[in-house]
Amino acid sequence: MDFKIFNNKIKILLSKKWSILILIFILGFIIGSLMKSDVFFIKKHLLSSNTDNIKLCFTPPSGCGDLVIEEIKNARHDLFMQAYVLTHQGIIDAILYAHNNGVKINILLDYKSYRSNIKGYKLLKSKNINISFDKMNGLAHNKVIIIDKEKVITGSFNFSHAADTRNAENLVIINDKKIAEAFLNNWIERKIVSAQQLSKMIKDGKHK
Repeated sequence: MDFKIFNNKIKILLSKKWSILILIFILGFIIGSLMKSDVFFIKKHLLSSNTDNIKLCFTPPSGCGDLVIEEIKNARHDLFMQAYVLTHQGIIDAILYAHNNGVKINILLDYKSYRSNIKGYKLLKSKNINISFDKMNGLAHNKVIIIDKEKVITGSFNFSHAADTRNAENLVIINDKKIAEAFLNNWIERKIVSAQQLSKMIKDGKHK
């Protein structure tokens, strides 16, 4: 093979290699920039393609808290909540907003997270909102809101700023009366069992 031809082929191959590497670098930069922006993610929520009864939200980015606030403020009759953590001030304010609009609020908080929830608990209790604790041997780790007995908000998303701004979380909003009924039945069951356990603890002098 002629040396000049061979040398030219090598140069062409190297030229292509560097072009590919440069292209990969540029694409990586673009993708990285998009991932840091709102373009790469769905900002708020995604409606299901088949029905309009399901909404999804993921963090990052932040925004799921706003979706929860919007749904709470749109409540008309009643709201039942199970919360491991309730420290998101915007969500607490939305609960107060709904309460002031005549919505009957019922909240169960994790008993072992009393210290974390104390500020929100005292504020809501002072407004005559029905708020108490779910006493479990382990954790009452539910994150559930049942609105007007027809809508359920659930998922991994704690009602906290950390969930909304720092953690990787998911939130599902379901418009379905049968599903809402199932969640409400569980809420009522937890309320009854916890009331019995807390009553026994008070009687035995073990309640905080």
